[in-house]
Amino acid sequence: MLFSIVIPTRNRPEYLPAAVRSALQQADAGEYEVIVFDNASSTPASVTLGSLEGCANLRIVRVEEALPMRDSWETALALANGGFVTILGDDDALLPHAVKVGRELALAHDVEVIRWDRAHYIWPGNIDEATNNICKIPLGRTAYKMDGRKTLKEIGRASFTYSVTPMIYNSWVKVELIQAIKRKAGRIFHSTFPDVDSGIAIAFSARWYLSLNFPLGICAQSPKSNGAQAHAFNRQQADGSGGLEVINDFNRLNKIARLTKSDNHVVTLWESIADSYKTMAEKLQIPESVFKLDERQIVKRIFAEELPKMPLEKKHLYLERISSGGQPLKFTPEEIKVVADSLKNTELLKDRPPNQGFDPFEQYLTIDCAPLGIQDPADLALLMDKLLGLKMITRSILIDIQPKSWMKKARDAAYRMIKLKDTDLAISKFRKSSV
Repeated sequence: MLFSIVIPTRNRPEYLPAAVRSALQQADAGEYEVIVFDNASSTPASVTLGSLEGCANLRIVRVEEALPMRDSWETALALANGGFVTILGDDDALLPHAVKVGRELALAHDVEVIRWDRAHYIWPGNIDEATNNICKIPLGRTAYKMDGRKTLKEIGRASFTYSVTPMIYNSWVKVELIQAIKRKAGRIFHSTFPDVDSGIAIAFSARWYLSLNFPLGICAQSPKSNGAQAHAFNRQQADGSGGLEVINDFNRLNKIARLTKSDNHVVTLWESIADSYKTMAEKLQIPESVFKLDERQIVKRIFAEELPKMPLEKKHLYLERISSGGQPLKFTPEEIKVVADSLKNTELLKDRPPNQGFDPFEQYLTIDCAPLGIQDPADLALLMDKLLGLKMITRSILIDIQPKSWMKKARDAAYRMIKLKDTDLAISKFRKSSV
């Protein structure tokens, strides 16, 4: 069984070699291929990759006319010859035993989709210096059998976000399933956020899938990541100036393809996610009993998470947009006051540096990679693979069902209470000894 790793790329020559190197360093993998799809990069990928171009498992395909991200991913995915496929970001990385683990789980459990929790890494050179070279690694050892349609219900309520879905960006997906989705919906990617599109489509179409609470890949944020530049765009003035060439190029290509719906100069993540949700529900004819989007909850998430990080002018632009968009959403006077108070605050809410160390409940390890001599996600992938013991991990994986039973929920709640009680006792002892 051939496994395909597809890497769409455009104008990220500083980061592409690390992504390709991580894909080519697969160990005990069996048959696999790495396809780099060069979306009219100013410096051709073949030049950027240099000596890597001659590797036996690597194929580079280039188009000369730039495509919007949605169409780039669609074209790139169609090049895969494998039985299973994943898309790897051109500034991300895959762990050395990612193919091996995927192959063993696919054969052992006869599933069409194997999703994993992604590790996160911040490339050096990002705007927020406090987070540079920081990584966050999930350290679980469980494979959950997930009901995709129940996952979609929670997403519709905005209690889950898109990252919990089996996106092709962090999953091995059977090519036959991709083809079935395309037969029904015409294509797999429809909106400006193709990763979100794929998560909705695969969750609905596969129904059941395996979800790993440990990583097979690293989601890395570079200064040229779309997400990082969209975040920076919202912090700047409405003209979008200031070296944001990636997000400006992303928006320009989407506008040419008539995918952009607004010239309001405010980019919100949750709004883009909601557009993808609605588009995919329509294309796949997902019934409301499976998925119904609560738009009021989406706006509340924007108020809570994104509005405080915008400059004053963009806050007003966003509120102007939602207040003029048909029927107004009903909010309580208390909720409106919170938003009004945030508009008075002209200071941007800053991102806080992450707390480093191991979180025993969430099972995450957060570390600074600089003292370890790590400067890119490909190097981090080698370390993480050994840390997680991926070479032998399929022998020790626990299999569980999600959503959890009431007994498991009660166990988790009891664990939280014990931790809180321990904390309270520790504080009270400290106070007694200090009197």
